[in-house]
Amino acid sequence: QFPTWAPPFGPDIHFYRQDVDAYMLAVAIRYGAVVQQNIGVTEIEIDEKEVYIKTSRDDEYRASYVVDAGGFNSPIAKKFGLRETPCPLKTQSRSIFTHMVNVTPYDQCGAEQSEHGLPSPFHQGTLHHVFDGGWMWVIPFNNHPTSTNSLCSVGISLDLTAYPKTNLTPEQEFKDIINRFPGIAKQFENAQSVREWIATERNQYFSKQAVGERFCLLPHAAGFVDPLFSSGLGITLSTINQLSDRLITATANNDFSMQHFASLETWLFKNLNHFDRLVSCSYIAFSNFNLWNAWHRIWMLGSFYGLSSQVEILYRYETTKDPSAFGCYEMAPYRGLQALDFPEYAQLFNECATYVESVRAGKLLPDEAAQQIYEALKNSELCPKPWKLAKSTQRFPGTLTLFPMLRLLTWGKFQSPAVVRKNFFVSGNLLHFSAIFWRVETDEFLRSINTIFRMIRDTFFSWNQDYKKIIGKSHRV
Repeated sequence: QFPTWAPPFGPDIHFYRQDVDAYMLAVAIRYGAVVQQNIGVTEIEIDEKEVYIKTSRDDEYRASYVVDAGGFNSPIAKKFGLRETPCPLKTQSRSIFTHMVNVTPYDQCGAEQSEHGLPSPFHQGTLHHVFDGGWMWVIPFNNHPTSTNSLCSVGISLDLTAYPKTNLTPEQEFKDIINRFPGIAKQFENAQSVREWIATERNQYFSKQAVGERFCLLPHAAGFVDPLFSSGLGITLSTINQLSDRLITATANNDFSMQHFASLETWLFKNLNHFDRLVSCSYIAFSNFNLWNAWHRIWMLGSFYGLSSQVEILYRYETTKDPSAFGCYEMAPYRGLQALDFPEYAQLFNECATYVESVRAGKLLPDEAAQQIYEALKNSELCPKPWKLAKSTQRFPGTLTLFPMLRLLTWGKFQSPAVVRKNFFVSGNLLHFSAIFWRVETDEFLRSINTIFRMIRDTFFSWNQDYKKIIGKSHRV
């Protein structure tokens, strides 16, 4: 259980995609966007002066620049033949997924907390069932006491080498797979899908370029790896952040040249390739518990420094109120996701990924590779001391409630290697972060005495009475 924010900062935020889309569409309209829905792009022409687009309604548009967020069906990728065939990514997977109701919280049908000893309820976060050849996600939208959405996102991603495409319906294949694992099947005894089942071909695709003359492909239009680690979210937000800055500057200077946007493509592809190696190694590691137990700590450490980068920049802005602090997003070691632009971590990642890949190549046994990873973690000195990541029997790092956060902050500011203190624990402190949190909450939220009580209580306890009530009750609609 990697410690995403515990209450009151958390739990994991399970936004319902349709709600987010509707909200962001309204925001765009409020800022002046003209929305056209349910239309296709029939023609695209781009020259050195402008972009010309014609739609299925015969509407014509001319613009200085076009951003393609069309995903797999990207109109620009199709127009200019940008897809690489065959796809060069290492990961080869396919997915089956739907939305369900009546999914039993795993805490209700699995082992008791007194048996497994994990610090947070499974239902409070994003649950992953991992097995040889694949993994499964269970993401409840009702994982919080104030949730109103009863749906649960459920899906399986499968390694194509272990699970080639079949002629079964997606629903039947899903049932066949989970019935192999009685512990998982029990969670879905009463579950019902409430939307059509989706089955993909190979998930991965990749483009020759993401930036061209007067156009840019957003990440899901440029390429995709796998749902594992939700990499698409992080890469998309990072790219939008960089693209927005460049579009504002380009508009002010009337400079929409490719050179102005070139570095955006560089980092988009670096991020995609990094996650590809992370995910492909994960599919290899799923086959052996000891190997997965070791390898997922490399991801955990990258996530820790990746998040620390964002928090450090936020602290710097909150301390100075100088917007130039956000320029750090395009500087090492803050620029890449998962700390890939932090040289000491990148070296550790590449070393350990080589060990995992050696297992698939038959050069190392899984247990040998796992031991090499633990040794590398220990020798790197990058592991936060309170988390004990280099110790195989330490099953989880702990929660991010008040006292574990204080221990983590103390290690970072006073005990971590100089390269860590130099880059990640320069500004801010725990009290400062808490003040930021309280300030961003709405007045209506803070006026609730009961809510304030829960927030104070949850600063100390991750597994509390509210979540016990959620776990113990029926979720039927």
